[in-house]
Amino acid sequence: MAEGQYQEGLDILTKVGAVLRTELAKMGLKLIDLKIEIGYDENGKIYVVDEITPDIWRVKDENGNIPNQIDCAKLLLEKIN
Repeated sequence: MAEGQYQEGLDILTKVGAVLRTELAKMGLKLIDLKIEIGYDENGKIYVVDEITPDIWRVKDENGNIPNQIDCAKLLLEKIN
């Protein structure tokens, strides 16, 4: 990584996490873990190169249960429909 890229990556992770935490909270879910992949183009511009799906996070529901990614996806679909 070039100088400054670590902090830039951390900033992107923080921003994605904040948006995700807010949106999941509206559905009664608490974000407890998140990972994203980032990349840089040939000009040094940063990109999130991972999909933002239940595959990259773990949540707790209102009862403290931690659904697996398939159950989490079903739960999200139920809450947005």
